[in-house]
Amino acid sequence: MPRPRNCRRIHGNHNEFFFKPQGIPLCELEIENLKVDELEAMKLAYIDELYQEEAAKIMGVSRATFARTLSSANKKGNFEHKQRKVNKMKIAITSLDNNLDGGFSKHFGRCKSFVIYNLEDDSFEIIDNYQNLNATHGAGIQAAETIINTDVFGIISGDFGPKAYKVLKMNDIKMFKSDATTIKEVIELFKQEQIQEFESEE
Repeated sequence: MPRPRNCRRIHGNHNEFFFKPQGIPLCELEIENLKVDELEAMKLAYIDELYQEEAAKIMGVSRATFARTLSSANKKGNFEHKQRKVNKMKIAITSLDNNLDGGFSKHFGRCKSFVIYNLEDDSFEIIDNYQNLNATHGAGIQAAETIINTDVFGIISGDFGPKAYKVLKMNDIKMFKSDATTIKEVIELFKQEQIQEFESEE
């Protein structure tokens, strides 16, 4: 006979009905139902950035129970590892404008757009990031989700917040930092292998 389920303490105000990738109609997505305690576990781990032991105490459960709850949420949301189709010649660049002649944005989450550049044939496309320019919170994570939904192998920006870094790293997207001023300069420096891959100091 299984042990009785202990009560979980939920502190977050979880009023959201659904989460989905930007640009994909809800009717085209497979639905996974997250339990409230799974959502709370994700909040404590990924937004509040707490260690599992501390998060477990807040929820009133053991560390092992918290780890199982978080793992269940990750599998439902496919956050543990996404099998992405990757083009090793495509890289994203944070932009202040919507063309190659524009400025290079130093802010990953709140750049105006992403230039998706093909290093093989010099073609490119623009992905808008306008919805995150004035976001009060979560801009980095939302921008990371936008990049995850492309086929780029990496992203060049001026800086990456810790939350965006975790999401990108979890999905095997390489991050590069540059202090260049224009998109063309970034591309040229990258082709010359003068832009190094970024690794968090944490």
